[in-house]
Amino acid sequence: FEKLELLRWLDFCNADTRIVVNDLEIYPPAVNLGEAAYPADLFDETIKKFRNLTLVPASKEALALGNIRAANVVMTGVMSTYFDVDEALWLNGILGKLPKKLHDLNRKAFSAGRNLK
Repeated sequence: FEKLELLRWLDFCNADTRIVVNDLEIYPPAVNLGEAAYPADLFDETIKKFRNLTLVPASKEALALGNIRAANVVMTGVMSTYFDVDEALWLNGILGKLPKKLHDLNRKAFSAGRNLK
């Protein structure tokens, strides 16, 4: 879940595709080694092609909640606001797959995502 992931899925998108992207930047090895620059311009130019793109600080929100791994649930929370599906159904689907010790964190992550939109 990072900005360049969008570039991998462009063939499946059109200008009206609803896209939710984490604003996280993970540098490829070539960038870390100084052999290349992070292609920020490429991302910035690409997102101009979509009318329904939301850039989300999901990793930052998850870290604030105490666990970076909850970023995917923050993203799911944002995405859930675009569907006419009861919030309880989303939460039941998420929490039903997790051990109880992770329910509070993921409930908060989902809520944080819904509030980011």
